[in-house]
Amino acid sequence: MEKIRCPYCGKEYFKKGIGTHIWRIHGKGKGHDPNLGYKEGDRVVWNKGLTKDIDDRVKRYGEKI
Repeated sequence: MEKIRCPYCGKEYFKKGIGTHIWRIHGKGKGHDPNLGYKEGDRVVWNKGLTKDIDDRVKRYGEKI
């Protein structure tokens, strides 16, 4: 596969990864925190408070694992 050179640092990345690299390392993504919503309390985990007795999805995941 063809690699593309980053115009900022000169490192080589695949075509699908160069955009993420530029955003995360050289752009607005430097301070990005994917867990910020959980830390501030705006987001909640989908299975919080659910048990295998209450929810079939949790029961299936438990049996699968």
